[in-house]
Amino acid sequence: MATKTWNGVDGAFTTGADWSGGIVPGAGDIALINGGTVSASGILAAGITINVTGTGPSPTLALTGGTIQAGDRVVIDSEGPDTTLALAGANVNNGSITLKGSRPVISLSQTLANTSFDNEGGISVTGTASTFTSFGSGTFINNGMVSFRNTGSSAQTDTVFPAVGGTGSLRMSGGVMLHLTSGVGAGQSLVYETGANTVQLDQFNQFNGTIQGFGAGDDLVGLNTQWSSVTFAANSTGGVLTFNAGGAVDFSVALKGSYTSLSNFTITQVASQTGFFQTDIKTSVPDPAPTVSFTDTVSDVSGSDFGTVYSGPVSYLQYQYLWNGTDPVAMSANVNNVFLHGGPGADALAAHGGSNVLDGGGGSNFLVGASGADGGTDTFFVDERGSQVTWSTLLNFHQGDAVTIFGFNPGVSTVPVTMDGTPGYTGATIHSEINGAGTGVNGSVTFTGVSLADFQSKFTETTGTVGNTNYLYITRTS
Repeated sequence: MATKTWNGVDGAFTTGADWSGGIVPGAGDIALINGGTVSASGILAAGITINVTGTGPSPTLALTGGTIQAGDRVVIDSEGPDTTLALAGANVNNGSITLKGSRPVISLSQTLANTSFDNEGGISVTGTASTFTSFGSGTFINNGMVSFRNTGSSAQTDTVFPAVGGTGSLRMSGGVMLHLTSGVGAGQSLVYETGANTVQLDQFNQFNGTIQGFGAGDDLVGLNTQWSSVTFAANSTGGVLTFNAGGAVDFSVALKGSYTSLSNFTITQVASQTGFFQTDIKTSVPDPAPTVSFTDTVSDVSGSDFGTVYSGPVSYLQYQYLWNGTDPVAMSANVNNVFLHGGPGADALAAHGGSNVLDGGGGSNFLVGASGADGGTDTFFVDERGSQVTWSTLLNFHQGDAVTIFGFNPGVSTVPVTMDGTPGYTGATIHSEINGAGTGVNGSVTFTGVSLADFQSKFTETTGTVGNTNYLYITRTS
Protein backbone atom coordinates (compact mmCIF):
# COMPACT_ATOMS: atom_id res chain seq x y z
CA MET A 1 0.00 0.00 0.00
CA ALA A 2 1.32 3.42 -0.97
CA THR A 3 0.08 6.96 -0.41
CA LYS A 4 0.07 9.08 -3.56
CA THR A 5 -0.70 12.81 -3.44
CA TRP A 6 -2.35 14.90 -6.17
CA ASN A 7 -0.45 18.05 -7.18
CA GLY A 8 -3.44 20.40 -6.77
CA VAL A 9 -4.27 21.19 -10.40
CA ASP A 10 -7.46 20.33 -12.28
CA GLY A 11 -6.99 17.14 -14.25
CA ALA A 12 -7.76 13.49 -14.90
CA PHE A 13 -7.26 10.83 -12.21
CA THR A 14 -5.42 8.70 -14.80
CA THR A 15 -2.69 11.28 -15.41
CA GLY A 16 0.32 9.75 -13.67
CA ALA A 17 2.40 12.94 -13.89
CA ASP A 18 -0.05 14.72 -11.56
CA TRP A 19 0.49 12.20 -8.73
CA SER A 20 3.50 12.02 -6.44
CA GLY A 21 5.92 9.43 -7.73
CA GLY A 22 4.46 9.80 -11.22
CA ILE A 23 2.24 6.72 -10.86
CA VAL A 24 -1.57 6.59 -10.82
CA PRO A 25 -2.94 5.18 -7.52
CA GLY A 26 -4.09 1.60 -7.90
CA ALA A 27 -5.51 -1.32 -5.94
CA GLY A 28 -4.90 -0.98 -2.22
CA ASP A 29 -3.34 2.51 -2.47
CA ILE A 30 -4.31 5.71 -0.66
CA ALA A 31 -4.97 8.61 -3.03
CA LEU A 32 -4.80 12.04 -1.35
CA ILE A 33 -6.54 14.94 -3.11
CA ASN A 34 -5.92 18.19 -1.19
CA GLY A 35 -6.63 20.72 -3.91
CA GLY A 36 -8.07 21.03 -7.41
CA THR A 37 -10.66 18.91 -9.21
CA VAL A 38 -9.70 15.33 -10.06
CA SER A 39 -11.94 13.71 -12.68
CA ALA A 40 -12.51 9.95 -12.86
CA SER A 41 -14.91 7.54 -14.51
CA GLY A 42 -15.59 3.83 -14.67
CA ILE A 43 -14.81 1.32 -11.93
CA LEU A 44 -12.43 2.48 -9.21
CA ALA A 45 -9.46 0.26 -8.37
CA ALA A 46 -10.14 -2.54 -5.89
CA GLY A 47 -9.49 -1.67 -2.26
CA ILE A 48 -8.49 1.91 -2.98
CA THR A 49 -8.95 4.71 -0.43
CA ILE A 50 -9.46 8.23 -1.79
CA ASN A 51 -9.11 11.05 0.73
CA VAL A 52 -10.45 14.39 -0.49
CA THR A 53 -9.33 16.91 2.10
CA GLY A 54 -7.27 19.99 2.86
CA THR A 55 -7.44 23.76 3.01
CA GLY A 56 -6.58 24.29 -0.64
CA PRO A 57 -8.97 25.57 -3.32
CA SER A 58 -12.09 23.39 -2.91
CA PRO A 59 -10.68 19.83 -3.28
CA THR A 60 -13.03 17.81 -5.47
CA LEU A 61 -13.33 14.25 -6.74
CA ALA A 62 -15.53 14.37 -9.86
CA LEU A 63 -16.99 10.99 -10.85
CA THR A 64 -18.78 10.58 -14.16
CA GLY A 65 -20.42 7.18 -14.53
CA GLY A 66 -18.26 5.88 -11.70
CA THR A 67 -18.50 2.74 -9.56
CA ILE A 68 -17.08 2.60 -6.04
CA GLN A 69 -16.42 -1.08 -5.45
CA ALA A 70 -17.09 -3.05 -2.28
CA GLY A 71 -13.96 -2.56 -0.19
CA ASP A 72 -13.25 0.88 -1.67
CA ARG A 73 -13.45 3.93 0.56
CA VAL A 74 -13.98 7.58 -0.35
CA VAL A 75 -13.46 10.14 2.45
CA ILE A 76 -14.70 13.72 1.95
CA ASP A 77 -13.08 15.66 4.81
CA SER A 78 -13.76 19.41 4.82
CA GLU A 79 -11.11 21.33 6.74
CA GLY A 80 -12.14 24.79 5.55
CA PRO A 81 -13.53 25.25 2.03
CA ASP A 82 -16.25 23.04 0.59
CA THR A 83 -14.82 19.61 -0.10
CA THR A 84 -16.85 17.80 -2.71
CA LEU A 85 -17.69 14.47 -4.29
CA ALA A 86 -19.22 15.71 -7.57
CA LEU A 87 -21.27 13.15 -9.49
CA ALA A 88 -22.46 13.20 -13.10
CA GLY A 89 -24.04 10.44 -15.15
CA ALA A 90 -24.99 7.12 -13.51
CA ASN A 91 -22.89 6.41 -10.40
CA VAL A 92 -22.96 3.48 -7.97
CA ASN A 93 -21.54 3.13 -4.47
CA ASN A 94 -20.96 -0.46 -3.37
CA GLY A 95 -18.35 0.53 -0.80
CA SER A 96 -17.96 3.21 1.83
CA ILE A 97 -18.30 7.00 1.64
CA THR A 98 -17.44 9.09 4.70
CA LEU A 99 -18.28 12.79 5.02
CA LYS A 100 -16.85 14.79 7.91
CA GLY A 101 -15.62 18.26 8.84
CA SER A 102 -17.40 21.58 8.43
CA ARG A 103 -18.85 21.47 4.90
CA PRO A 104 -18.43 18.19 3.02
CA VAL A 105 -20.67 18.00 -0.04
CA ILE A 106 -21.98 15.33 -2.36
CA SER A 107 -23.41 17.04 -5.44
CA LEU A 108 -25.29 15.67 -8.43
CA SER A 109 -24.87 17.50 -11.71
CA GLN A 110 -27.69 19.90 -12.52
CA THR A 111 -26.58 20.19 -16.15
CA LEU A 112 -25.88 16.62 -17.29
CA ALA A 113 -29.13 14.78 -18.02
CA ASN A 114 -29.88 11.44 -16.36
CA THR A 115 -27.51 12.00 -13.46
CA SER A 116 -28.14 9.46 -10.71
CA PHE A 117 -26.57 8.14 -7.55
CA ASP A 118 -27.31 4.56 -6.48
CA ASN A 119 -26.10 3.83 -2.95
CA GLU A 120 -25.84 0.08 -2.39
CA GLY A 121 -23.23 0.41 0.37
CA GLY A 122 -22.84 2.83 3.23
CA ILE A 123 -22.54 6.59 3.67
CA SER A 124 -21.39 7.84 7.06
CA VAL A 125 -21.88 11.55 7.81
CA THR A 126 -20.26 12.86 11.00
CA GLY A 127 -19.54 16.41 12.08
CA THR A 128 -18.96 18.64 15.04
CA ALA A 129 -20.68 21.77 13.75
CA SER A 130 -22.80 21.94 10.59
CA THR A 131 -22.14 19.09 8.21
CA PHE A 132 -24.07 19.89 5.05
CA THR A 133 -24.94 17.15 2.57
CA SER A 134 -26.09 18.23 -0.86
CA PHE A 135 -27.30 15.83 -3.53
CA GLY A 136 -28.10 18.47 -6.14
CA SER A 137 -31.12 17.85 -8.36
CA GLY A 138 -30.40 14.35 -9.68
CA THR A 139 -31.89 10.99 -8.73
CA PHE A 140 -30.84 9.45 -5.41
CA ILE A 141 -31.61 5.76 -4.89
CA ASN A 142 -30.64 4.53 -1.44
CA ASN A 143 -30.67 0.74 -1.11
CA GLY A 144 -27.98 0.79 1.57
CA MET A 145 -27.53 2.89 4.69
CA VAL A 146 -26.91 6.58 5.22
CA SER A 147 -25.90 7.34 8.81
CA PHE A 148 -25.97 10.91 10.15
CA ARG A 149 -24.10 11.08 13.47
CA ASN A 150 -23.41 14.11 15.62
CA THR A 151 -20.16 13.37 17.41
CA GLY A 152 -19.73 16.84 18.94
CA SER A 153 -21.52 19.19 21.29
CA SER A 154 -22.75 21.68 18.66
CA ALA A 155 -25.82 21.40 16.45
CA GLN A 156 -25.42 19.40 13.25
CA THR A 157 -27.66 20.04 10.26
CA ASP A 158 -27.63 17.68 7.28
CA THR A 159 -29.59 18.46 4.14
CA VAL A 160 -30.62 16.08 1.35
CA PHE A 161 -32.06 17.88 -1.66
CA PRO A 162 -33.32 15.26 -4.13
CA ALA A 163 -36.15 12.81 -3.60
CA VAL A 164 -34.96 9.61 -1.95
CA GLY A 165 -35.99 6.27 -3.40
CA GLY A 166 -34.92 2.69 -2.81
CA THR A 167 -35.26 0.26 0.08
CA GLY A 168 -32.51 1.43 2.43
CA SER A 169 -32.44 3.54 5.58
CA LEU A 170 -31.58 7.06 6.69
CA ARG A 171 -30.34 7.00 10.30
CA MET A 172 -29.77 9.76 12.87
CA SER A 173 -27.88 9.67 16.15
CA GLY A 174 -26.56 12.08 18.75
CA GLY A 175 -28.75 15.11 18.05
CA VAL A 176 -29.03 15.62 14.30
CA MET A 177 -31.34 17.92 12.37
CA LEU A 178 -32.00 16.09 9.09
CA HIS A 179 -33.56 18.30 6.42
CA LEU A 180 -35.22 16.46 3.51
CA THR A 181 -36.35 18.94 0.89
CA SER A 182 -38.12 16.50 -1.47
CA GLY A 183 -40.20 13.32 -1.26
CA VAL A 184 -39.25 9.98 0.26
CA GLY A 185 -40.21 6.66 -1.35
CA ALA A 186 -42.24 3.85 0.23
CA GLY A 187 -39.30 1.49 0.67
CA GLN A 188 -37.22 3.89 2.76
CA SER A 189 -36.86 3.73 6.56
CA LEU A 190 -36.23 6.90 8.56
CA VAL A 191 -34.61 5.77 11.81
CA TYR A 192 -34.24 7.86 14.96
CA GLU A 193 -31.43 6.20 16.91
CA THR A 194 -29.92 7.63 20.12
CA GLY A 195 -30.25 11.25 21.26
CA ALA A 196 -32.87 13.90 20.52
CA ASN A 197 -33.06 14.10 16.72
CA THR A 198 -35.20 16.24 14.41
CA VAL A 199 -36.40 15.62 10.87
CA GLN A 200 -37.83 18.37 8.68
CA LEU A 201 -39.84 17.22 5.66
CA ASP A 202 -40.36 20.10 3.26
CA GLN A 203 -42.82 18.01 1.20
CA PHE A 204 -44.67 16.40 4.10
CA ASN A 205 -47.40 14.80 2.01
CA GLN A 206 -44.77 13.18 -0.21
CA PHE A 207 -43.23 11.18 2.62
CA ASN A 208 -44.13 7.55 1.94
CA GLY A 209 -41.48 5.78 4.01
CA THR A 210 -41.63 4.33 7.52
CA ILE A 211 -40.44 6.05 10.69
CA GLN A 212 -38.71 3.97 13.39
CA GLY A 213 -37.42 4.84 16.86
CA PHE A 214 -39.42 8.08 17.16
CA GLY A 215 -39.58 8.76 20.89
CA ALA A 216 -39.82 11.40 23.60
CA GLY A 217 -37.44 14.27 22.83
CA ASP A 218 -37.51 13.69 19.07
CA ASP A 219 -39.23 16.03 16.60
CA LEU A 220 -40.89 15.50 13.25
CA VAL A 221 -41.61 18.71 11.33
CA GLY A 222 -43.64 18.77 8.12
CA LEU A 223 -44.06 21.71 5.76
CA ASN A 224 -46.25 22.70 2.79
CA THR A 225 -49.38 20.86 3.90
CA GLN A 226 -52.64 22.01 5.43
CA TRP A 227 -54.91 19.53 7.14
CA SER A 228 -58.14 19.77 9.12
CA SER A 229 -57.95 16.66 11.33
CA VAL A 230 -55.71 13.72 12.17
CA THR A 231 -56.41 10.16 13.30
CA PHE A 232 -54.24 7.29 14.49
CA ALA A 233 -54.74 3.58 13.81
CA ALA A 234 -52.58 1.18 15.81
CA ASN A 235 -51.32 -2.04 14.23
CA SER A 236 -48.98 -4.92 15.08
CA THR A 237 -45.80 -2.92 14.34
CA GLY A 238 -46.85 0.52 15.54
CA GLY A 239 -49.46 2.51 13.71
CA VAL A 240 -50.42 5.05 11.06
CA LEU A 241 -51.13 8.76 11.45
CA THR A 242 -53.65 9.86 8.83
CA PHE A 243 -54.06 13.52 7.97
CA ASN A 244 -57.40 14.61 6.53
CA ALA A 245 -58.28 17.72 4.55
CA GLY A 246 -61.81 18.77 3.67
CA GLY A 247 -63.27 15.53 4.97
CA ALA A 248 -61.04 13.32 2.79
CA VAL A 249 -57.74 11.56 3.45
CA ASP A 250 -54.80 13.69 2.34
CA PHE A 251 -51.77 11.59 3.34
CA SER A 252 -50.56 9.14 5.97
CA VAL A 253 -47.36 8.55 7.97
CA ALA A 254 -46.41 5.02 9.11
CA LEU A 255 -44.52 4.61 12.39
CA LYS A 256 -42.98 1.52 14.01
CA GLY A 257 -43.05 1.59 17.80
CA SER A 258 -45.12 1.07 20.94
CA TYR A 259 -47.85 3.56 20.16
CA THR A 260 -51.43 2.80 21.18
CA SER A 261 -53.54 5.87 20.44
CA LEU A 262 -53.57 9.45 19.18
CA SER A 263 -53.04 10.57 22.77
CA ASN A 264 -49.43 9.36 22.46
CA PHE A 265 -48.76 12.32 20.16
CA THR A 266 -48.81 16.11 20.37
CA ILE A 267 -49.54 17.46 16.89
CA THR A 268 -49.74 21.16 16.15
CA GLN A 269 -50.24 23.12 12.93
CA VAL A 270 -49.15 26.71 12.54
CA ALA A 271 -49.87 29.03 9.59
CA SER A 272 -47.83 32.14 8.87
CA GLN A 273 -49.14 35.37 7.36
CA THR A 274 -47.95 34.18 3.95
CA GLY A 275 -49.97 30.98 4.13
CA PHE A 276 -46.93 28.84 4.97
CA PHE A 277 -48.04 25.83 7.04
CA GLN A 278 -45.88 23.89 9.48
CA THR A 279 -46.84 20.72 11.34
CA ASP A 280 -44.90 19.73 14.44
CA ILE A 281 -45.19 16.20 15.86
CA LYS A 282 -43.88 15.00 19.21
CA THR A 283 -44.60 11.88 21.24
CA SER A 284 -44.76 11.03 24.92
CA VAL A 285 -43.72 7.43 24.26
CA PRO A 286 -40.18 6.91 25.61
CA ASP A 287 -37.32 6.19 23.25
CA PRO A 288 -37.42 2.46 22.50
CA ALA A 289 -34.43 0.36 23.46
CA PRO A 290 -32.67 -0.95 20.31
CA THR A 291 -32.82 -4.72 20.07
CA VAL A 292 -29.57 -4.98 18.10
CA SER A 293 -26.37 -3.07 17.35
CA PHE A 294 -24.55 -3.63 14.08
CA THR A 295 -21.58 -2.67 11.95
CA ASP A 296 -21.45 -3.17 8.20
CA THR A 297 -17.84 -4.29 7.93
CA VAL A 298 -17.50 -3.25 4.27
CA SER A 299 -19.10 0.18 4.30
CA ASP A 300 -17.95 0.86 7.89
CA VAL A 301 -21.40 2.12 8.89
CA SER A 302 -22.51 1.30 12.43
CA GLY A 303 -25.90 1.72 14.01
CA SER A 304 -28.68 0.23 16.07
CA ASP A 305 -32.09 -1.07 15.17
CA PHE A 306 -35.34 -1.91 16.89
CA GLY A 307 -36.04 -5.02 14.86
CA THR A 308 -39.57 -6.37 14.84
CA VAL A 309 -41.68 -8.46 17.16
CA TYR A 310 -41.18 -12.13 16.32
CA SER A 311 -44.35 -13.75 14.99
CA GLY A 312 -43.09 -17.15 13.85
CA PRO A 313 -43.61 -20.66 15.20
CA VAL A 314 -40.83 -20.67 17.85
CA SER A 315 -42.61 -19.92 21.13
CA TYR A 316 -39.67 -18.53 23.12
CA LEU A 317 -38.55 -15.90 20.58
CA GLN A 318 -39.70 -12.33 21.19
CA TYR A 319 -37.83 -10.20 18.63
CA GLN A 320 -36.15 -10.64 15.28
CA TYR A 321 -33.70 -8.72 13.13
CA LEU A 322 -33.01 -9.84 9.58
CA TRP A 323 -30.01 -8.26 7.87
CA ASN A 324 -31.15 -7.25 4.39
CA GLY A 325 -27.77 -6.19 3.02
CA THR A 326 -25.23 -8.16 1.05
CA ASP A 327 -22.19 -6.90 2.98
CA PRO A 328 -20.76 -8.86 5.90
CA VAL A 329 -22.15 -7.63 9.22
CA ALA A 330 -21.12 -7.77 12.88
CA MET A 331 -24.34 -7.88 14.89
CA SER A 332 -25.06 -8.22 18.60
CA ALA A 333 -28.40 -8.51 20.37
CA ASN A 334 -29.16 -6.11 23.23
CA VAL A 335 -32.11 -8.12 24.55
CA ASN A 336 -32.89 -11.77 25.25
CA ASN A 337 -34.78 -14.26 23.09
CA VAL A 338 -33.94 -12.95 19.63
CA PHE A 339 -33.79 -14.42 16.14
CA LEU A 340 -30.78 -12.95 14.30
CA HIS A 341 -30.28 -13.59 10.60
CA GLY A 342 -27.17 -12.53 8.70
CA GLY A 343 -26.61 -12.12 4.99
CA PRO A 344 -24.64 -13.97 2.32
CA GLY A 345 -21.27 -12.68 3.56
CA ALA A 346 -18.98 -13.63 6.44
CA ASP A 347 -20.99 -12.43 9.44
CA ALA A 348 -20.45 -12.27 13.20
CA LEU A 349 -23.62 -12.67 15.27
CA ALA A 350 -23.81 -12.57 19.08
CA ALA A 351 -26.71 -13.36 21.41
CA HIS A 352 -27.39 -11.50 24.67
CA GLY A 353 -29.19 -13.97 26.92
CA GLY A 354 -32.18 -16.24 27.15
CA SER A 355 -32.90 -18.58 24.25
CA ASN A 356 -32.02 -17.48 20.72
CA VAL A 357 -31.73 -18.55 17.11
CA LEU A 358 -28.56 -17.44 15.28
CA ASP A 359 -28.61 -17.87 11.51
CA GLY A 360 -25.50 -16.62 9.80
CA GLY A 361 -26.96 -17.17 6.34
CA GLY A 362 -24.46 -18.05 3.63
CA GLY A 363 -20.70 -17.74 3.89
CA SER A 364 -18.36 -18.40 6.79
CA ASN A 365 -19.72 -17.04 10.07
CA PHE A 366 -18.74 -16.41 13.67
CA LEU A 367 -21.78 -17.24 15.85
CA VAL A 368 -21.69 -16.45 19.58
CA GLY A 369 -24.41 -17.97 21.72
CA ALA A 370 -25.51 -16.75 25.14
CA SER A 371 -23.75 -18.13 28.23
CA GLY A 372 -26.69 -20.28 29.32
CA ALA A 373 -26.34 -18.99 32.90
CA ASP A 374 -30.03 -18.01 32.89
CA GLY A 375 -31.11 -21.48 31.70
CA GLY A 376 -31.56 -20.49 28.09
CA THR A 377 -30.47 -22.53 25.10
CA ASP A 378 -29.50 -21.48 21.58
CA THR A 379 -30.04 -22.88 18.12
CA PHE A 380 -27.47 -22.23 15.38
CA PHE A 381 -28.07 -22.51 11.64
CA VAL A 382 -25.20 -23.22 9.25
CA ASP A 383 -25.75 -23.21 5.50
CA GLU A 384 -23.51 -25.53 3.51
CA ARG A 385 -25.61 -25.53 0.35
CA GLY A 386 -23.84 -24.53 -2.82
CA SER A 387 -20.26 -25.11 -3.85
CA GLN A 388 -18.62 -22.30 -1.86
CA VAL A 389 -16.13 -23.17 0.87
CA THR A 390 -17.40 -22.13 4.32
CA TRP A 391 -16.09 -22.39 7.87
CA SER A 392 -18.41 -21.41 10.71
CA THR A 393 -17.19 -20.99 14.28
CA LEU A 394 -19.63 -21.51 17.18
CA LEU A 395 -18.99 -20.09 20.65
CA ASN A 396 -20.68 -20.89 23.98
CA PHE A 397 -22.11 -24.14 22.64
CA HIS A 398 -23.38 -25.53 25.95
CA GLN A 399 -25.79 -28.20 27.16
CA GLY A 400 -29.12 -27.99 25.33
CA ASP A 401 -27.71 -26.03 22.39
CA ALA A 402 -28.15 -27.37 18.87
CA VAL A 403 -26.86 -26.68 15.38
CA THR A 404 -28.55 -27.52 12.10
CA ILE A 405 -26.21 -27.87 9.12
CA PHE A 406 -28.28 -27.39 5.98
CA GLY A 407 -27.07 -29.05 2.79
CA PHE A 408 -25.60 -32.10 4.53
CA ASN A 409 -26.54 -35.24 2.60
CA PRO A 410 -26.74 -38.47 4.66
CA GLY A 411 -24.68 -41.29 3.16
CA VAL A 412 -22.82 -38.83 0.91
CA SER A 413 -21.40 -36.01 3.03
CA THR A 414 -18.52 -36.93 5.32
CA VAL A 415 -18.27 -36.09 9.05
CA PRO A 416 -14.60 -36.34 10.14
CA VAL A 417 -13.89 -34.49 13.41
CA THR A 418 -10.48 -33.10 14.42
CA MET A 419 -9.19 -30.32 16.67
CA ASP A 420 -8.85 -27.15 14.60
CA GLY A 421 -9.95 -23.54 14.31
CA THR A 422 -8.72 -19.96 14.38
CA PRO A 423 -6.07 -19.39 17.09
CA GLY A 424 -7.86 -18.50 20.30
CA TYR A 425 -11.08 -20.15 19.11
CA THR A 426 -10.06 -23.76 18.50
CA GLY A 427 -12.15 -26.79 19.31
CA ALA A 428 -13.64 -29.96 17.88
CA THR A 429 -14.11 -29.26 14.17
CA ILE A 430 -16.11 -31.00 11.48
CA HIS A 431 -14.32 -30.83 8.10
CA SER A 432 -17.00 -32.17 5.78
CA GLU A 433 -16.80 -33.00 2.11
CA ILE A 434 -20.43 -32.06 1.53
CA ASN A 435 -20.48 -33.55 -1.97
CA GLY A 436 -18.85 -36.82 -0.92
CA ALA A 437 -15.44 -38.30 -0.18
CA GLY A 438 -12.74 -37.15 -2.58
CA THR A 439 -14.58 -33.96 -3.63
CA GLY A 440 -12.69 -31.72 -1.22
CA VAL A 441 -13.60 -30.17 2.12
CA ASN A 442 -16.07 -27.33 1.63
CA GLY A 443 -18.02 -27.28 4.90
CA SER A 444 -16.32 -26.82 8.25
CA VAL A 445 -17.84 -26.14 11.67
CA THR A 446 -15.77 -25.47 14.81
CA PHE A 447 -17.19 -25.88 18.33
CA THR A 448 -14.93 -23.50 20.21
CA GLY A 449 -13.57 -24.86 23.49
CA VAL A 450 -15.00 -28.35 22.95
CA SER A 451 -12.54 -31.25 23.17
CA LEU A 452 -12.70 -34.32 20.96
CA ALA A 453 -13.57 -36.41 24.02
CA ASP A 454 -16.50 -34.13 24.89
CA PHE A 455 -17.72 -34.12 21.29
CA GLN A 456 -17.72 -37.91 21.20
CA SER A 457 -19.43 -38.39 24.59
CA LYS A 458 -21.71 -35.35 24.97
CA PHE A 459 -22.98 -34.70 21.43
CA THR A 460 -25.63 -36.53 19.40
CA GLU A 461 -26.18 -36.42 15.64
CA THR A 462 -29.35 -37.00 13.60
CA THR A 463 -30.24 -36.32 10.00
CA GLY A 464 -33.44 -35.24 8.33
CA THR A 465 -35.06 -33.32 5.50
CA VAL A 466 -37.09 -30.12 5.48
CA GLY A 467 -38.68 -29.19 2.18
CA ASN A 468 -36.12 -30.33 -0.39
CA THR A 469 -33.13 -29.67 1.86
CA ASN A 470 -31.25 -32.35 3.78
CA TYR A 471 -29.60 -31.47 7.08
CA LEU A 472 -27.46 -32.73 9.95
CA TYR A 473 -28.73 -31.89 13.44
CA ILE A 474 -26.22 -31.88 16.30
CA THR A 475 -27.13 -31.21 19.92
CA ARG A 476 -25.15 -31.16 23.15
CA THR A 477 -26.76 -33.40 25.76
CA SER A 478 -24.50 -32.74 28.75
